[in-house]
Amino acid sequence: MTPTPKLSTFSWKPAGFFVAAVKALNVWGLNDTETVKVLAACPGVPILSYQNLNVFVPQLTQLPLRRLTAPTRVSAYCINSTIAPAWLPTLTHLDIGFSNPQGVPLAAMLRRLPRLTNLALALTSSVEPSFTAEICASCPVLRVLVLFTTRAEDGEYQKQYAFDSRIVLVNAASDDDEDWNASLLGLPDFWTRAESVVDGRRGQATIQSI
Repeated sequence: MTPTPKLSTFSWKPAGFFVAAVKALNVWGLNDTETVKVLAACPGVPILSYQNLNVFVPQLTQLPLRRLTAPTRVSAYCINSTIAPAWLPTLTHLDIGFSNPQGVPLAAMLRRLPRLTNLALALTSSVEPSFTAEICASCPVLRVLVLFTTRAEDGEYQKQYAFDSRIVLVNAASDDDEDWNASLLGLPDFWTRAESVVDGRRGQATIQSI
C-alpha cells in the first residue's frame, strides 16, 4: 500500500492544512506517538485504511469516517470502546480484510453500525456459511458482503454461499494497493465490482419473476 506521508511533511504545511486537504488516509508502520500525530493532523478524514496491527489509540474513534479498512481486532477495539466512536452512525463501508473473524463477536459488533452497506472479510477455513448468514442478518441495510477467498472461482464452493444474493466471493490475491488507488480516483475497485455483481443478480431475478 502507498505509505503515509513522512512525518516531517506535517511540519512543512501551515496549521490546519491537512484538515481540509486530506480526504483519505492510509496509515501503517507507525508507532503510537507517530500515529497520534498523523490522526490529530487529519481530524476530518472520512476514509481511513489503518494497518497498524498492534497500535490502538483513542484518535481512531474520533474521526468522521464513512469508510474504514482495519484488521478485526482494531475494528473491535473501536466499536466496543467505552466511548462510542464518532463514526458509528456514519460508517457505510468496513473492510476487516485478511483477519480471522473468529474469536470476535462480529455479529453483535456490526449491529452497532446502522448505516453499514458494504462489508468485506476474509473467508477462512473455520468460517461456515451459517456464520455469514448471521452476519448478513446483523446488518439491516447491507448491500454487499465481500468474502475474500482462494476459492472464488470454484463453482461448487460458490453454491454454498448462494443463499444470499448479496454475498460475493473475491479472489484473496486481489491487489490492495491497486484497489486503494482506484477508489481514490473514482475508478472501479473491489467494492464497485461486487456491487455490480449484486445488481446483476437482482436484475436477473426480476426478469425471471416476470
